[in-house]
Amino acid sequence: PVPESTAEGDMLIALISTDGNPTMTSPAGWDLEDEIGGTAKSFIYRRLSPGNEPATYTWDLDGAEDAVGAIIRFINVDPDDPINAKEKTSGNGSTLSIPSITTTVENTMLLTLISLNDGVLIDQTSLTGQLQRGLWLVNSSGEAIGSVGSSASYRVLKKAQVYPSYNLTTQDLTSTDYYAIEIALAPDLDVLYSLLDSSTSRLLDSNKDKLLAE
Repeated sequence: PVPESTAEGDMLIALISTDGNPTMTSPAGWDLEDEIGGTAKSFIYRRLSPGNEPATYTWDLDGAEDAVGAIIRFINVDPDDPINAKEKTSGNGSTLSIPSITTTVENTMLLTLISLNDGVLIDQTSLTGQLQRGLWLVNSSGEAIGSVGSSASYRVLKKAQVYPSYNLTTQDLTSTDYYAIEIALAPDLDVLYSLLDSSTSRLLDSNKDKLLAE
């Protein structure tokens, strides 16, 4: 499903995790940003919305696989150069090593998609400082464990700098194959978040710590 509040100029990011290593065919108007896979697979697609979106979009796999997906809406993303930085990694274990990423502009939004084999899930408490959007798959029998697990999270990177690698853990420290993609969405610099300090008639930035106009 497409977020109901989607408007013209919004950046839509589709996050899909699948079992196995299928080939994916996207609906018209969506660009594949990146993919990585083996025993499970992560896909990230993006679309600059023209407005008037349908209620849902459908992605087609080249074979029958379990899959889970979501579309997240971001506002005020640079429409011309939306991806400031990107990294991806894979591995095996109960501890997931998420790579370092380097941004070159301030206030990017770092989005991380992780696909895990055998329905293993991320321990949500290890996502310190990130807005958590946990996704997981139930299999055809309705049990709470499927053949692929998925985790999506995002956080603001205020400074343009190198951000170090970090570790996440799986629930119950279960060893699994994992596949992760990080993308840093660049802000639209033509959009100015500001607050008017009526007591001094000064225009400040959104953190109230930089004088923009007086």
